[in-house]
Amino acid sequence: MGPARSHAGLSAWLHLPRSLPPQAPLVVALHGCTQNAASYALGSGWWQIAEANNFALLLPEQSDRNNPGLCMRWYEPAQTKREYGEVAAIAAMIHEAIARHNLNPARIYITGLSAGGAMTMALLACYPELFAAAAPLAAVPFAAATDMSSGFSAMSGRNLPPTAALTEAHRDAGPRSARPLPLSLWHGLADDRVAPACSHAIADVWTSLGWPLETHYIPKLGHAQPIGPLGVPSPYFLPGFIDSTQEIARFFDLLKE
Repeated sequence: MGPARSHAGLSAWLHLPRSLPPQAPLVVALHGCTQNAASYALGSGWWQIAEANNFALLLPEQSDRNNPGLCMRWYEPAQTKREYGEVAAIAAMIHEAIARHNLNPARIYITGLSAGGAMTMALLACYPELFAAAAPLAAVPFAAATDMSSGFSAMSGRNLPPTAALTEAHRDAGPRSARPLPLSLWHGLADDRVAPACSHAIADVWTSLGWPLETHYIPKLGHAQPIGPLGVPSPYFLPGFIDSTQEIARFFDLLKE
């Protein structure tokens, strides 16, 4: 796994298993703050699952020039507008990976943790036609903030815009999707960094859009991704709950039976 090239200050890390078949699926995985592509790929278990199941893995990586905490800038409207900023950079990475490596454009999936989960929601709003399904973890709704200050307020669950406003913003951000976008939504109920109310708001938007939704609210889990034996434990990757990465891969229909 290594960086392919830089887009708008983001590096594109791409992992291609040696036995990758033609027209293989692609999973886009977005790291959280203080993380990088490698730590997210290994900590979550996505690198190991991609190797075992022969699909490609794209990990956009934030730079400290863009954000000192290495956070995806989901709270800045300039970074979350179609054809602009970080969402456009990540969309360009996806198109480039499809073209260069003969990947299946109908099987592009996206997931992310915390700031990566919030950026996942921005990409689903701005580029819905790119994705077949998505699975954000500890995410914030698209259009819940307009700057860093309101971003912190949204993360706390306070002052979230009403469902109707969030739904309208989601619809207006990109073209109407020709197919429904199934969503697997994950959140720890003991999360004191991003309030579970944020995921409840996302679920309300998805219900308003009429798209398929499954929710996983995990008691006693704080601000972290629950992992299984293939992941690497750390403060943001916790074993002992449920293997969310394996379950998300199953939701994306990526596992060999």
